[in-house]
Amino acid sequence: MFSLPPIPAWNAIHPLIVHLPIGALFLAPVFLVLAMLWARHGRLMLLAAAILVALGSGGAVLAVMSGEAGESSAKAVPAAHAVFERHEELAETARNMSLAAAGVLAILTAVAWRRFDKRSTALRLGVGLGVLGGYSLVMLSFASAAHEGGRLVHEFGVRAPIQGAPAGAIAPSKVQRDDD
Repeated sequence: MFSLPPIPAWNAIHPLIVHLPIGALFLAPVFLVLAMLWARHGRLMLLAAAILVALGSGGAVLAVMSGEAGESSAKAVPAAHAVFERHEELAETARNMSLAAAGVLAILTAVAWRRFDKRSTALRLGVGLGVLGGYSLVMLSFASAAHEGGRLVHEFGVRAPIQGAPAGAIAPSKVQRDDD
């Protein structure tokens, strides 16, 4: 019989939550480019981008909260402390930047919805390129935070606590590094 695995506790759910916001936030620029290039459906493409950024930003808020709840796993590996601190700072900055981008896109979408003119190609491209330029900073911020999170897992062996792990399983604080 098929059964689903148990839902992790809040302090262990970060690895499951963190990837969806990143995907949504990195997909949004595709719709921003389509909004610039496809005048006929520009408003809908801009709306799709705004929705993706809003969902990604909301997910980033949850990812930061779940990461803070599970930080004891990272702190159990003393060698990872500096990387953890950097990851935490970058993630908070990325979250804040994505929330700001969501606000800007919401305003831009509302204005475009009321005043969108298919004939103003130069204005549409100029505003679009400006938004993409600013949004690239959001993406770089998330990429940097994700890189440091990846280092925690793959370089230092930090793992989320697993409920019901079999006896003898390696606890996060017991992981040995190659250079130890």
